[in-house]
Amino acid sequence: MRTARGLPEIRWPTLPTTDRLEREFAAEAIEALRAAGWYCRQVENQKRIEPGFPDWVCIRRGRVVFLEFKAQRGTQRKAQVEFMNEVRAHGGEYRVARAWADVADMIGRGV
Repeated sequence: MRTARGLPEIRWPTLPTTDRLEREFAAEAIEALRAAGWYCRQVENQKRIEPGFPDWVCIRRGRVVFLEFKAQRGTQRKAQVEFMNEVRAHGGEYRVARAWADVADMIGRGV
């Protein structure tokens, strides 16, 4: 089924993120972002990238979002916070996603 804009309808997960693993939430969120038209790439070889670079980069219509998934109680490492601050200081968008509300506006659905 397609939406009024011709995009595939997104199956919105109903499970809360509090009892789930970070990777499970990330997999579902990336699937929903891709269905909403985002091009998402995971950083494949973290050993070759400077510490602090986020796990995902998502692009749609000229908008670039650096996306780091964390469990509800997960914390960013110092290098991740430094990278986030640099991105934001240069006018970029960096998000830490712990729940659907953190990516809902990117998908086009409010929570």
